[in-house]
Amino acid sequence: MTTASNQDGFTLLEVLVAFSILVVGLAAIYQVFLGGLRNEQIAKQDAIALLLAQSRLAAIGVSEPLAPSAGDVDNGFAWRIDVAPYANGMVRGSPQTGGAAWITATVTWEPTTGGKRRSISLTALKLVPPQ
Repeated sequence: MTTASNQDGFTLLEVLVAFSILVVGLAAIYQVFLGGLRNEQIAKQDAIALLLAQSRLAAIGVSEPLAPSAGDVDNGFAWRIDVAPYANGMVRGSPQTGGAAWITATVTWEPTTGGKRRSISLTALKLVPPQ
């Protein structure tokens, strides 16, 4: 009778090495997935801030007075409007004979993904009608 000294299958060392490679691969895929989710959240917040700044910039001087103002939005965004004179048409933000003014809309927010406070600013030149 002959006994088989060679057995088919994997050794414990081979199983451990394969498992280690699998764990490293899955960890890398997990990090890529989390990075994508984090970047999507940042892009979403940037888009919200941009839309808020654009809407504030469009409203100033049309449905709201042409004056500095500030406020908060319920989802953690804060906005500020600054009015600065352009050339000699305005003095300290009060129109004299018409002219133009630089309007800056700044939106700041605390990212939900952590990190430092972020902000975005948009500036436009608006005509001021004479009073």
